[in-house]
Amino acid sequence: MTGYLRFFLAGLVFLSHLGVGIYGLNPGVVAVVVFYVLAGKVISKLFLEKFGGIPLKKRLKVFYVERSLRIFPVYIFLSFLTIFFLWLTKFKDPVFEIKNLLFNFLIIPVNFYMFLGNKLTILSGIKTDNWLIPTAWSLGLEMQAYLLLPLIMIRQMIFFTVFSLSFGIYVLSCFGIIHTEYFGYRLIPGTLFIFMIGHLINRVRKEGIDSIYGWSLGICYVVILGLTIYHFFIKPNYAHFVRETLIGLSGGIPVVYFLALFKKRAVFNQLLADLSYPFFLAHFLSFWILTYKGWFSVKFWDKVLYSFILTLIISFASIMIERPIKSWRFRFGKEASQRD
Repeated sequence: MTGYLRFFLAGLVFLSHLGVGIYGLNPGVVAVVVFYVLAGKVISKLFLEKFGGIPLKKRLKVFYVERSLRIFPVYIFLSFLTIFFLWLTKFKDPVFEIKNLLFNFLIIPVNFYMFLGNKLTILSGIKTDNWLIPTAWSLGLEMQAYLLLPLIMIRQMIFFTVFSLSFGIYVLSCFGIIHTEYFGYRLIPGTLFIFMIGHLINRVRKEGIDSIYGWSLGICYVVILGLTIYHFFIKPNYAHFVRETLIGLSGGIPVVYFLALFKKRAVFNQLLADLSYPFFLAHFLSFWILTYKGWFSVKFWDKVLYSFILTLIISFASIMIERPIKSWRFRFGKEASQRD
């Protein structure tokens, strides 16, 4: 059922970038936080279960190769498609500098857009979100979690120490003691614990609610609920994305937890899971194409429909391009786990 959830979350991000808000809140931020939890669960399941029988050094190599094959093919395809569109149309005065393109292709640097500034800029005619794929900043954050979590999960003491530190940074950001948006949503120090919650959910599924992982998840969730009540009802906090991240955590944790218990396969679940990633990355390109063609200045729901259809078409093209690589990726992971 996570395929349905992933596509729904990608849809919320899509709507948020069309200016849709819900009672003054940004649904895209809520969705991204739930994506973080899901990503953490994937990391845990792959590294500890699917590749669990492989010696550690080789397991790290297999895991990193497998994740790279998951992330880069679709991203590179959509990047080149975007470059081709920008080169062909000169939309928003694109500037193709080798350094800037390299930083965009490496993905992780995009997460540091607030510090790198014009070193990422491709569309010189746009002041903000002017890199190649605007949503890639969160993919860069996710890639950092992929790099760090396997090294953290191998020792329980290290895991809980890092978890506590990251959660503490997030709490400080909620109260504005440190930069609220950067450390509560954008950067790895204050968000790593969200990915780690996915690991907790996965371990609770294996070891039970009365395990140390269950107790840790429960205590963390109680604190999150307390923060949610405080920032919504006692002293409403309208700083950038505090309330959205708290909704994402307080709502996303139980949703992901109960979906982990759901074993029955749903129709179209895998298709929607496959589509969610390119849909998440490609919708800005569809906005730009429609803007260039003059089809974006229409009634709001027509705009939603046109951009949804175009993004879906680009997403289907992406998964067709990815299909042979995906087949090889699954075979690679299976063979690696069986050899050891």
